[in-house]
Amino acid sequence: MKAYEFPAKVTTEGKIELPDTVLQQLPHNQQVKVIILVNEPSEDKEDDEAWRRLPSEQLSKGYSEKAQEHIEELLIEGLESGETIEVTDEWWEQKRTYLMNKLRQGQ
Repeated sequence: MKAYEFPAKVTTEGKIELPDTVLQQLPHNQQVKVIILVNEPSEDKEDDEAWRRLPSEQLSKGYSEKAQEHIEELLIEGLESGETIEVTDEWWEQKRTYLMNKLRQGQ
């Protein structure tokens, strides 16, 4: 079973709108299981901040303050860079091949 996580919107008609990129990945004409998580209004900002801090705190242990600031900037840039993608083994292999080819071209 695969799991997808993405933001969705509930319309004024009470229907859930899924992003096109997600719809393209879902099986057609099949039943799916749905789990809906809804933040309480006061939790939204707190949760966002906690999720933003966690990777930064974990990755920055043992680095200088300047390096920690740079890591945090990169993490925030990544979080704000656009739609999420599903990172599969195939994606990693394609990324690895791309980077290896780029590295070879630079030599």
